[in-house]
Amino acid sequence: MTDPDARERKHAPRARFPDRRQWERERPTDPVAGGKPVRPPRPGEWSEQIAQWLDRREREHPPNQDDRERRPRPYLDIAATFAPQISASQVGEASTVTVRVWNAGNVPAWSCYVEVYEGPGGFATPLADHIPRGREIITLHPGQQREITLPWRRDARTGRIVAIVFDPILDPKGFTVVPQTDRHLASASYVDLD
Repeated sequence: MTDPDARERKHAPRARFPDRRQWERERPTDPVAGGKPVRPPRPGEWSEQIAQWLDRREREHPPNQDDRERRPRPYLDIAATFAPQISASQVGEASTVTVRVWNAGNVPAWSCYVEVYEGPGGFATPLADHIPRGREIITLHPGQQREITLPWRRDARTGRIVAIVFDPILDPKGFTVVPQTDRHLASASYVDLD
């Protein structure tokens, strides 16, 4: 006759303990063998050893000049179609200009400045000779595009209007308006033909 409890014991869960050798590891040997004390370098030796290490590190790993390009940051761009708006306005007349700005980077531009300046005509005039006409501070998220309308008043018969977009912290204004090749700005010259 079979014992009914034996059948239950046969199917009962059993605790299995892993072999201790699986988790026991050899302890690393002490780097200071033989009980000899470690002698720290003297003050003059210490700074000399650090200087040697820093020199070797700079030789082996020169600093990357475009390290900033690899960091996450906004990549702001601007396009302007304000030529019809400025050519339709008369001298002394208050008007507006519209620019389209977008962030093609991978980080939001939390304090994105959009500014409009008016100055003398031609592309060789620095920004210091331009007069600020309008500014708006916005936030541009990655991939976001916005149209911004800014106030503008035409004060001269001929001149140039410049629109600039930048983030003062993450995408600063480290460009010049003279060559007219930077993604941060758009401009148009106007002439009164009357």
